Amino acid sequence: MDEYPISRTYKIVGLLFGALFFVGGIAALCALAYPSVQSGQVVKLILGIVLTPLSYYLYRESTRLSVTVDADTLVVQHAFSSRSIALKEIDGYRVGEKDAFFLIPSGGGKKLQVPKGIKDREGLLNWIRDKYADVDARERAAETESLLEDEKFGSTREERDAALKKASAAAKAGRVAGFILCTWAFLYPKPLTPLMFGLLVAPFAGAWFTWRYKGLMRL
Repeated sequence: MDEYPISRTYKIVGLLFGALFFVGGIAALCALAYPSVQSGQVVKLILGIVLTPLSYYLYRESTRLSVTVDADTLVVQHAFSSRSIALKEIDGYRVGEKDAFFLIPSGGGKKLQVPKGIKDREGLLNWIRDKYADVDARERAAETESLLEDEKFGSTREERDAALKKASAAAKAGRVAGFILCTWAFLYPKPLTPLMFGLLVAPFAGAWFTWRYKGLMRL
């Protein structure tokens, strides 16, 4: 059996904030005994009610967070909950935003997230990658194969492959242009007239490219 406990850094940070929230919550509740203005009392009550249980949650999460893998099951333990999945029922994995990593069960069940704050997380993820398939990559490959077999995108497989490559290149160019446009708008929106023109034209350009590469590109 392999166990991946919470990492030392996450544990220290969790316990530190838990202690700070506990002290703050208790101080806010104790301050209710010394009324000043009515609005101040309400704020103190809210802070005490929120910070005190939050400190207990952080303490529990910092001491209980772990992932355990045995011969048959993977178990994720959190502050007040525990979820498990049988290894033979894992269909694959999916990588989300901000380094999120999910195990996808076969049969369409609820996905299970591998927590970020565990020790040697990368080692666990590498073991999962070696043992299971990337669900998104598999679906993209199946979708690509389906498109290459569809004669409405070309009379031969070579023509369909060329059309798909053109659509992919256009999509990449569109993502780069969108990133530049958004960065320009948020960081330095000057000169304003061409920026506003670009923001106005961008969605119509995206819609046109989607129509142009019928079925090969999504908006």
